[in-house]
Amino acid sequence: MPEGTKRRAAPMVRARTALHAGGTAPIILLIGPPGSGKGTQARLLAGLRRQVHIEVGEHLRSEVRRHSRLGRRISHYVAAGALVPREIVRAEVAAILHKKKRAIARSGAILDGYPRTLAQAKDLLRLLRDAGLRNPLLVVSLRGPDRLFVARLLQRGRSDDTPAVARRRLRLFHKATAPILRFLRPRLPVIDVAAVSSVPVVMHAIQAGLDARYRSDGARAWTPRPERAVTARRSAPRAGGRGDGPAPQSRQQPGAKARSKRAS
Repeated sequence: MPEGTKRRAAPMVRARTALHAGGTAPIILLIGPPGSGKGTQARLLAGLRRQVHIEVGEHLRSEVRRHSRLGRRISHYVAAGALVPREIVRAEVAAILHKKKRAIARSGAILDGYPRTLAQAKDLLRLLRDAGLRNPLLVVSLRGPDRLFVARLLQRGRSDDTPAVARRRLRLFHKATAPILRFLRPRLPVIDVAAVSSVPVVMHAIQAGLDARYRSDGARAWTPRPERAVTARRSAPRAGGRGDGPAPQSRQQPGAKARSKRAS
């Protein structure tokens, strides 16, 4: 190969090395009620961060639509808005992680719709360990009023979205998800986001929460912020009480402290 070609290729190699040197892209567990826009936000986030999108619920629904052997086994659970048995979901997630292991290790992933129970959360930690995936984990929890989410579900027009099924799915979600968050909060960073506004507004809130935890120096390079900086940001007073971040601190002019003492 001509020497000039080698010189042109070298900067590309160095740039790629620098990109990955910043840190490992995380696996984000996106948890939210039916109707919270979780799937939409997961697809947008995966595109923006160039991460693998693993949509467990859609994977299972596609099996039902294809009338596959698995689809026939789980169709009545999906139609009733009930949870698919743990062992079935665990096997499917294990297969997905194995198939996409290299991409996840390199770029991270958005895990959408899983885990949905405390048992599944424990399963996931074991599955990631068994797959040899050592990406850092964090949780994005979407929140909002049930009446809003029911209305959104009915507007989708999906065959399994009836008022009774929508309310049942939300009841199951709350019953199953509260223990998940209690289990994960002491172990992983959890970013709570109000999913009550438009898609761009919610996405902005998610991105702001992620950026508070990580600096993204590139599509695949995630550098954790120093823990003391994250702690200070969380505990600092908020401007105007609206969640706008830490209030700016006033700077004292030189000699002001001495003048204050004399005045007192």
